[in-house]
Amino acid sequence: MKILVLNEKDTTRYFLAEPEAKLHAAALLILKERINPEYCYICKPDPPEIPEGLMERPAIDALPEGEVKKFAQRQRTAYDRETREYNDALAQWRRAKAAVKEKDGKAALGILKERQDHEYEDFTIDDAEDATTL
Repeated sequence: MKILVLNEKDTTRYFLAEPEAKLHAAALLILKERINPEYCYICKPDPPEIPEGLMERPAIDALPEGEVKKFAQRQRTAYDRETREYNDALAQWRRAKAAVKEKDGKAALGILKERQDHEYEDFTIDDAEDATTL
């Protein structure tokens, strides 16, 4: 028999993971808890702040070589990265909300797998021993 072992901050929880419907039900329950604003593992992200003086790429390219251009390039690169991360987090949050609303355990499991490297969100699916078959 397979079990889902959820390693949380202060505890370890165990859920039946067979048949697949039980695994999906467990994933849905966990995801529902994770998007709860009280705990907010998965919450709606805030958009990145636009830095003062942020320039578009063509304007940066037109600057003469030097420290001002290097600063503008670094600032633009950092803002573009933050924007990509924001868009990814927003898309994941929307998918999580939809999975819970639609009671889609398969989608919930996929989202949990995407987040396994986040702090306190690790889980494994392990085989449990059945003493009656030994």
